[in-house]
Amino acid sequence: MVRDAFLKRPILIGGLGLTASLWVMNALHGTGLDGSTLTGAIAIGAGIWWWRHRPQSSTAVAVAEPPAAVDRPNVEASLALVAEQLTALATECGDTGVAVPAQATDLAAQRFALLAALDRDTLRVAIAGTPRTGKTTLLTSLTPGGDHDIKAEFQEWAIAPESDVKVADLLCDCDIVLYVITEDLTESNRQDLLALVGAGHRVLLVFNKQDHYLPDDRALVLNQIRARVQTLPQPVPVAAIAAAPNPLKVRTYQADGQVQERLETPAPDVAAVTDLLTPWLSQDTTHLVLQTVMRQTRTLQQEVQRLLNQVRRDRARPIVEQLQWAAAATAFANPVPSLDVLATAAINGQLVMDLGRIYQQPLSLDQAKTTAGTLASLVVKLGLVEVSTQMLTVALKGHAATYVVGGGVQGLSAAYLTHMAGETLMAEFEARAIAGAGNAPLAVETLADRLKARIQATQQPAFLKTLVQQGIQRLGLSSSAPAFAPGETAAIALSQPPIPIMAQSETVLPVELP
Repeated sequence: MVRDAFLKRPILIGGLGLTASLWVMNALHGTGLDGSTLTGAIAIGAGIWWWRHRPQSSTAVAVAEPPAAVDRPNVEASLALVAEQLTALATECGDTGVAVPAQATDLAAQRFALLAALDRDTLRVAIAGTPRTGKTTLLTSLTPGGDHDIKAEFQEWAIAPESDVKVADLLCDCDIVLYVITEDLTESNRQDLLALVGAGHRVLLVFNKQDHYLPDDRALVLNQIRARVQTLPQPVPVAAIAAAPNPLKVRTYQADGQVQERLETPAPDVAAVTDLLTPWLSQDTTHLVLQTVMRQTRTLQQEVQRLLNQVRRDRARPIVEQLQWAAAATAFANPVPSLDVLATAAINGQLVMDLGRIYQQPLSLDQAKTTAGTLASLVVKLGLVEVSTQMLTVALKGHAATYVVGGGVQGLSAAYLTHMAGETLMAEFEARAIAGAGNAPLAVETLADRLKARIQATQQPAFLKTLVQQGIQRLGLSSSAPAFAPGETAAIALSQPPIPIMAQSETVLPVELP
C-alpha cells in the first residue's frame, strides 16, 4: 500500500528518480565515464524549461471598485451558494470522520434570516462619526419625537480612529450611513468614506456645527469638503447642518428706550439631511435592502469558508508533514549537496498538486511545476536556504551527537523549507477561497509575502527544537550516521504511513522533468 500511494504521485517519483540518477553520475566522476558533459546538458535543459515555465509578473495595479447594483435573483443565488458551502462542510467532515463545527448551525440560521430579510421594508440608518461630532444630537432630531419625524430605524455608531475594526465591517448591517464631521475632510475620514462606498453603502456626508464658522470661512470649508468628496469612486452628497446651534444674543428695545438682552437658542437646522433622506427612504427601499443583504451574504460566505478551510487544513497538515520528511530523507541521503534543491522542488511540486486537490483548486501538472518553481526561486531569492541552515545549525548545537552530521543539517533544512512551502500554499489557497478567486493565477508577490511572514513566525526556539527532535527520530541521526545506497533514498521517504490522495480511477500524468 505504501508503494501504491506514492507511485500515484508522478512529480515525487520523477524527482526522486532524477536525484538517484544524478547520484550515479557523481559516483562515476573521475572514471572514463565522466558525467560532467551530461550534467551540463541537463543544466541547459533545466534553464530552457525554467525560461518557458517561469512565472509571468504583472505590473497591472488592481483598482477597487464599488460593487455593482444587485437584484433579488443575484442575492438568492448567493444565498444558495452558502447552502452549498454548508453541504460541502458537512460532507467533508463526514468523509474525514470529524464532527461538524458547532458554528455551522448558527451560520445556517443566519442564512434563513437573510432570506427573510429580503422582504424588509424599513431601512436601517447609521449615524457614524468620531467622538464629539454631534451624532447624538442629530439622532434626537431625526428619530420619532424629534423636530423631524422620519420613519426609519436609526442607530448611533462611534468610530474610534485608533480602532482595528474596519468601518465597513462595523456598519455592514446598515442600509444608509450618515457620516458626521465638523471640519475639513481628513485623510482618515476619506478612507472611511472610501471603504463604505466600496462596500456598497449609501452614504451622506454631514458637515455639522457649521454655525461655529464665520460665513466666509464656512463657505470655504464646505467647498473644500465637496472638492475632496469628488475624488471618491461614487457620488457622496454633502449636507451642511447645525444640529445644536449656538445661542444667539437678542436685543429688545422697550418703548421707554431701554434695551434688554437675552440669549435664544435657534431650532436645529437639519433640513439639508432630511431633504436628501426623504427620497431615499420613500423610493430606494428595495434596492438598498438588497444591497445590504448581499453584503451580509458575502460576509456569511466568508465565515462558512473559514470553517471549511479549517477542516481542509486539518486534512492537509499530515500531507505536508509526510512530504517534508520525504524531502528531508532525500537531502540527507543525497551525497551531492548542490542537487538537494532539485529533489526538494520535485517534492514541492507534488505538494502543490495534493494541496490544490484538498482545497478544491486542482492544478494541472504544468501549473504545479510552475508553482513549485516559483516557490524554489523565492526560497533562493529571499536567501531562505541560508536562513534555515543557520537556524538549524544553532538548534543542533544542543545535540552533540548530531551536530557533526552535515547531512542532518541539509535534511532538516529541506524539511523546514518544505514545511514553510506547505504552510504558505495552505494560507494562499484559503485566502483565495474566502475572496472567491479560486480560478485566478497564483501571484508571485503574494507568495513571497506569505513565505517571508511564515519564516519570521517560525523562528522560535520551541518550533525549531521540535523539528530537530522529530528529525533525529525520523532520519535516525547519530554521531555515526549510516551511509545510504542510491536506492535507499526512496525507502526512507516512503517509510511513513500512506495518506491516500488520488482515487484509484485517476489518471497518472506523465512526468516532464528538466
